[in-house]
Amino acid sequence: MTALRAAREDSPDVLDAVFLELELAQEELRVMREEVTEQSQEVSRHSDAVDRERTLLRAVFGELPVPVFVLDDGGFIRRANGAAAELLGTSTAYMAGKPFPVFVDLAARPPSGHSCRPSCAAQARWPSAQWSWPPGDGCGHA
Repeated sequence: MTALRAAREDSPDVLDAVFLELELAQEELRVMREEVTEQSQEVSRHSDAVDRERTLLRAVFGELPVPVFVLDDGGFIRRANGAAAELLGTSTAYMAGKPFPVFVDLAARPPSGHSCRPSCAAQARWPSAQWSWPPGDGCGHA
């Protein structure tokens, strides 16, 4: 304290300039705190919207009428919907984390080198055609 009084008596202009700088810095910090608070509230609102969207997408995925499996690069089931579980006669929780080939009947698989893409495309174009599982020819034809 004594040093401030001595500095004020020796050079009052310098001390006034220091106080002015401190007031300006305080005002800048106040403005920045308001901006950070506003940004934080916006992030929170955005996060809520993302959570609602995620919940909706999970519900849609779970209720899709067609079997859907989500596999990782190693062929392990990460997610499966209810139709997939029903198709395999198990639960989605049981399938999660297991290798997909465990659930595939090797006898029903198409021969090596055979592609199911044309049949899948045909199913998309003509959904009223008779398709069954397990497939008669390995690709869904009855």
